[in-house]
Amino acid sequence: VHANFAFPSGSLADLIGREFGIPYVFHERSLQDVSCTRRHRFYARSYRVIARRASGLVVNNQQAETRIRELIGRQLPARRVTAGFDPLSVGEIAELPRSHVERIVLCAGAFKKRKGQELLLRAAAIVRDRLPDVRFHFIGSGVSLHECQRLADRLGLGDAVRFLGQKPHREVLEAMADCTLFALPSWQEAFGSVYCEAMAFGKPVIAS
Repeated sequence: VHANFAFPSGSLADLIGREFGIPYVFHERSLQDVSCTRRHRFYARSYRVIARRASGLVVNNQQAETRIRELIGRQLPARRVTAGFDPLSVGEIAELPRSHVERIVLCAGAFKKRKGQELLLRAAAIVRDRLPDVRFHFIGSGVSLHECQRLADRLGLGDAVRFLGQKPHREVLEAMADCTLFALPSWQEAFGSVYCEAMAFGKPVIAS
């Protein structure tokens, strides 16, 4: 069984494993989830049980691997998988003719505090005064979306900002192909494959 994240997948995998004797592999892709084990005792205890009972661990960075091994107090067979992108999809979209002439700063990601959309909106207010033709497009949904929309209203950004909602992956890639610059000023990412995808289109990237 492949458990993608500790909760709820890891809990279900652990239940299946104990009930039917089926081994499971624990796949952790979120540094935020790992960091929570330092701040919340109950969360750490539950996380430790899931990780200890796993037959193996899949991570995409050294920091997560080290922290999980410290948490469970023993070695666990681990495989570090480097994040990347699908070059065939990127190549296909990159070859399509583009007619877009606007200067667009694109941000794609879940709306969470740590993703930094609020910071980008405040930067947009500064940029708008100097470069009024630049547009900021946000793709994604999440818990801080409405808060960011209200902030955009308070900053008077008007048509300089567009919230495009959740989009299929291909449409995100098409938006990357159209943009002038990609920005996701997140301060906590396990990796962030969107950075790789934007760079594959030859776009400048502002990252954490």
